[in-house]
Amino acid sequence: MERAIQPPAQVLSRVEVAQNESGLFSSESVLNLQKLIFAGSPLSEVLAIIAQLVESQAEGMLCTIWLPDEDGKQLHCAAAPSLPGFGANVGPMTVCPKGASCGTALYRKEPVYVTDILIDPIWDDYRDRMLPYGIRSVWSRPLFTSEGKPLGTFAILYREARSPGASDLQLIEEASHITGIAIERHINEEALRRERDRLRLLLEITNSMTSKLDLRRLIEALSTNLKLSGPARLNTFTALRRYATTLNISAAA
Repeated sequence: MERAIQPPAQVLSRVEVAQNESGLFSSESVLNLQKLIFAGSPLSEVLAIIAQLVESQAEGMLCTIWLPDEDGKQLHCAAAPSLPGFGANVGPMTVCPKGASCGTALYRKEPVYVTDILIDPIWDDYRDRMLPYGIRSVWSRPLFTSEGKPLGTFAILYREARSPGASDLQLIEEASHITGIAIERHINEEALRRERDRLRLLLEITNSMTSKLDLRRLIEALSTNLKLSGPARLNTFTALRRYATTLNISAAA
């Protein structure tokens, strides 16, 4: 029997232990996060845990995760565990050449590591939104599916001007990878749910339309138009009766 999935708090605790041993995301920490993801936990909860784990890696490190809207023109903050009210106060960021770190990264389809937002021109339209939080540097990495569909962005922030070092870049890559898995899993689950709902509605409509279907008259019409006779006509009628049974249709022989 499969072992029960641990509650998020326990998963977070175990991942923190594994991280403290290695300094970065260990295989065990990634495994525990994947268990949480594939258990169907809410995406907002999973992203918040990933962000918290990243923030635990260094003093003063902050993490935000951004998701695109339906048309992919704007990004909205989906996780910022150490920045209360951040998403609502900062608002969306446009995917464009001067869309701050995250919007620009998704537009360019490449990482954008801004050392100081006070002087970088891509922050001209967003700088004032970050001032209440004292943010100075924002390193953003865009997330895509294997087919190139945008999933969002992952970002590390500091309240001081600084550039990412080798360990920072490794952390960004590892955290971005697991974040992408979580987001893509959620998108696929939502697509499957919509498809199940669509098929359920289609079946209900089909049942409603065929509940009074006269199979004998249908066979006569098929026989005339398809020139069925003898065994072919009997086999067609039998197949239709079996199909009707699956739709709970009663038909006289």
